[in-house]
Amino acid sequence: LTYPAADGSANQLMKTNGSGVLSFVDAPSAGFTHATPQSGSGTSMTFGSIPTGTSFIVVTMHDFSSSGADEWMVQIGDSGGIETADYRSQRSSNTNGSIASDGTPNSNESKGFGITVDAAGNAFGGQMILSLHHPTNHTWTSSSSFRRDGFDHSWGAGSKDLSAELTQVRITTKGGSESFDAGTINIMYM
Repeated sequence: LTYPAADGSANQLMKTNGSGVLSFVDAPSAGFTHATPQSGSGTSMTFGSIPTGTSFIVVTMHDFSSSGADEWMVQIGDSGGIETADYRSQRSSNTNGSIASDGTPNSNESKGFGITVDAAGNAFGGQMILSLHHPTNHTWTSSSSFRRDGFDHSWGAGSKDLSAELTQVRITTKGGSESFDAGTINIMYM
């Protein structure tokens, strides 16, 4: 909105040099766009049609689980498809305050941004944040934190360069054969 007052009138904001009237514009609508939540079923789930210009995505899970102990991969892609290699990612977990049951505190992943599962039916809640780091190189970073059944916790971080703008996000299992069987997963983006 613009105040059509003459220079120097009462209740008027002035430019720093004392001349003219400042104009105010309505702020554009801002905030996240939420996708439609997907129920846990099948060996993978893809959220497509993410608009160009997106620079921040949050993957959220509520009581989400799978039929086996295979690790989960969050993978990203552009108009050429989902990318399944060249991720620089690391994941870790603890079980009741101890190192993951696979005996390693950390695991590197190249197939996606990894999430440690450890057992079939573990119900996950939490989020993975995907942020655009370098718009020209289409470099994305990830950071995740998930609660698992009981006192378990899974977390990770990583980065990935795409060849073009991100348009889709997929979750699958590392081997690609186990099924998601409960809960919901969703994304929100801006």
